[in-house]
Parts: sequence; structure tokens; C-alpha cells
Amino acid sequence: MIHQITKLLAASAVFSMAFVGTAYAELLGGADIRQTVTGETLKMRRSGLTLRLTLAEDGTAMGRMGPVRQSGSWSVEGDQLCIDMPRRPSGAARCQTITRLSSTELYSSNGITLTIE
Repeated sequence: MIHQITKLLAASAVFSMAFVGTAYAELLGGADIRQTVTGETLKMRRSGLTLRLTLAEDGTAMGRMGPVRQSGSWSVEGDQLCIDMPRRPSGAARCQTITRLSSTELYSSNGITLTIE
């Protein structure tokens, strides 16, 4: 009986550790957003295309999608990441909340997963 309980507890511990590892998510505040994305390149997929967006320390943003390049600006307003690009898709929100999924994966409130490169 004790052997069965020990096996059950061990199996439960392994299952719990696996679940906790995949359930990590943290809504970032303004200071955390700034610290996380400043100087980084974020990769995302939208409409089947890969976009890379570099967010420089001086508030400039450079977007690249294949040979197409576009520059704009970025900022943090309250607890949201805001990006201003001259050719933003119609209806796209300028500012989004950001959730950290892992050390290299973020999720924006507009439904896009961002990978920190």
C-alpha cells in the first residue's frame, strides 16, 4: 500500500511540475514592458507573413517584412505598448497590453504572439 501511495505522489509531482511550466503567464506593467522590449527585435506572424519590429532605446521603431521596411516610433503609455507606424493596418489598435508567456515569448492584446529575438 505504501509503495502505491509513493508512486502516486511521485506521478502527481511530475504532472504538477509539467503543468506549472506551461501555465506561466504574467500581464506586464509599463515599467516591465519598457525593460522587456527596449533595444529588442520582436518577431511576429500576421496574415501568413513574418514581421520583425526593432524597438530602439530612443523610441524609434523599424519594421521589416521581407524587403519592405518601415520606420515609426514606440512608447509605453500606462501599462500598454504603443506603436505608431505610418502604414498600420486599418483597424489595428495603436496600443496593446502585453503578457509574458516565457522568457522569449510575449502575447499582445490584439491576439499576436511576439518572439524576442
